[in-house]
Amino acid sequence: MLLNLLLWQVAMPTLYAQHMQDEIAAAVSQVSMERLESLLREYEQLGIKNIGSQNLEATRAWIKQCYLDMGYSPEQISEYAFSYAQKTLYNIVLTKKGNLFPHTYIYLSAHYDSTPNGPGVNDNGSGTVALLEIARIIQSKNLPYSVRLVHFSAEEVGLIGSKRYVEEVAKPQNIAIRALINLDEIGGDKNKRNTFVYCERDESNVSTVNNAISAHFTQRMANITKLYTSLDAVISHAYASDYMPFEAAGYNIMGFYESYQTAHYHSSTDLLQNMDVPYFHKVVQAALASLLHFSSEIPPQIERLSPQAGDSLYQSQIDKLLIEYDRPLQYFGGKLQIRRSSDNQIVQSIALEPSHIQGKSIQIALREALSPGQNYYVIIPFGWVSDAHGVLTDSLGKGQWQFYIKNETPPLNNDAPKPQEMRLYPNPTGQELHIQLPDVKTQATLRIVNSEGKLIYEQLLTNTTSIRLDISQWARGVYFIKVETEQKQWTQRFEKVF
Repeated sequence: MLLNLLLWQVAMPTLYAQHMQDEIAAAVSQVSMERLESLLREYEQLGIKNIGSQNLEATRAWIKQCYLDMGYSPEQISEYAFSYAQKTLYNIVLTKKGNLFPHTYIYLSAHYDSTPNGPGVNDNGSGTVALLEIARIIQSKNLPYSVRLVHFSAEEVGLIGSKRYVEEVAKPQNIAIRALINLDEIGGDKNKRNTFVYCERDESNVSTVNNAISAHFTQRMANITKLYTSLDAVISHAYASDYMPFEAAGYNIMGFYESYQTAHYHSSTDLLQNMDVPYFHKVVQAALASLLHFSSEIPPQIERLSPQAGDSLYQSQIDKLLIEYDRPLQYFGGKLQIRRSSDNQIVQSIALEPSHIQGKSIQIALREALSPGQNYYVIIPFGWVSDAHGVLTDSLGKGQWQFYIKNETPPLNNDAPKPQEMRLYPNPTGQELHIQLPDVKTQATLRIVNSEGKLIYEQLLTNTTSIRLDISQWARGVYFIKVETEQKQWTQRFEKVF
């Protein structure tokens, strides 16, 4: 930690009950105290790791080699260089892609530098080694969400590495981070009776919505800690570590911190011999269990939209929005925005109230009608959660639920969608395209070509009514979809805009 501030403690309410999962319990049991101690000893032997030192460079190489030795590929290990005090420093990022929501991430972070006063085995060899051990255990697991383990540099001189990562990577790339758990100084003082761990939450006054999301997740993290370990958990506030730049950017953050700050903080005696390794072992177990819970759960799914994404709607019909999910929703505040697609301008901003939640649905009356002939999309706040299942995330990977509403002059023949039409949504789109097909009983062929007529995608269909395509790697532009049977064909145009 950068500063030694008084922690504010609050009693934990008995909300958001958590249930132990056998698979996660089995993973937690794989955390090896012997391996943790061995890695801490290696970290200690690397010496003082202040910025610009050869020891810091050696630690950077050691971290990367540890991941390679576990079986991670070089492509999964990224480095982000930045300059500070006329030195080139590096943040190290290990990425493990999710199999359902590859564009949405759970982050686990820790800094790997130390002060010039000592080797920093607790601050923050403990967080560094925790990430390495957690990476070993999740290496062979299939998780719905993507996971990133991030080793920040230059934390001890003002959170520089994490600030630069947020400013130069996370925000420009619009990375969807479902939750970030920071591990800083979690090793415990050997001479203290360490029976609990602090679970830190966002309590800033920047965004009350974000505070509510963080409080929800942190409470769950505390419950998970008590469920999978013998430690108690005390809720405290986040401060002075690498989660703060993420918090300032509006991300959902939380952290673990040792029960009593070590007397060896920022000194030459911050050594393995002064750490409480059995206590540290339990905190790593708690962090792993929290990561697995947050990265394994399936978010609420939209079951029905009104207006339906991609519908052709007319002015008299657009008087309310209905978004229905597969499970009850919990109110966290925020604003719903309706934006015009042509220029991304906000045309309506509606403060969400508890009355807008009706069980499993969000129902909102619009203040005014939308203009005919325009294309719109709706943004739901990222902070909507359902029971203990977590923050809503979108399959588009943008941290928002988006769908497009088309409003145009009705055709002369019929203003209702034909039951045998092929429908695409969202359109325009970005990362993902949903295709709703007519009831095709026979075999059909689906082909997608770009504006130059080049075949981009082809698939044989049998008794298929809906398809979800990941188009995140496709180039921006206009595409055409054709579905053909022996008797009939359907063709539609869509646009990839990001």
